[in-house]
Amino acid sequence: MKKIELQNPLTLILILGFFFSCQSPADSSEQIEINESELVLKNSYDNDLIGQYLRIKDALIATNAEEAANAAKSMKNILLNENDISVNLRNLNLIIEEIINNNEIKDKRISFYELSKYLVKALKNKSIETNEGRDIYIQFCPMAMNNKGAIWLSTDYNVLNPYYGETMLKCGVVRDTI
Repeated sequence: MKKIELQNPLTLILILGFFFSCQSPADSSEQIEINESELVLKNSYDNDLIGQYLRIKDALIATNAEEAANAAKSMKNILLNENDISVNLRNLNLIIEEIINNNEIKDKRISFYELSKYLVKALKNKSIETNEGRDIYIQFCPMAMNNKGAIWLSTDYNVLNPYYGETMLKCGVVRDTI
């Protein structure tokens, strides 16, 4: 029988790292139970940029391309109708249009990643405000975007991944709080 030798131990470490990066914790008391009702979209969202962003996120978690497009349309209307939004945020329109116009859920998720990066930056530099007393979590999945990793915002500490939906629903970690 032939033995397989690894030329580089770093290769083994990388393979094991990818394998375990999105595994559930071994202690079942730490696991989050997700049932089908958690994949259902909420009945109402705040009628502001963050509220509609969260609506897009939840639609992507549920792999609902039509609802993601509808939420993006609402977000676009908010941008068009708000006078106190900084001029730089108006550049979001192109990203939002991509979410509206792309037919494939995969393409919507790529545009959502761009939207997430933009909003995280805007929240951190105070270009946009959130509702008082509401924590916004920056979450991260190391496997999204071809293993380059991707962030998103959530008002819930528990991770529900918009980049993979039900396929890898709990893949990710909380990176920061805004």
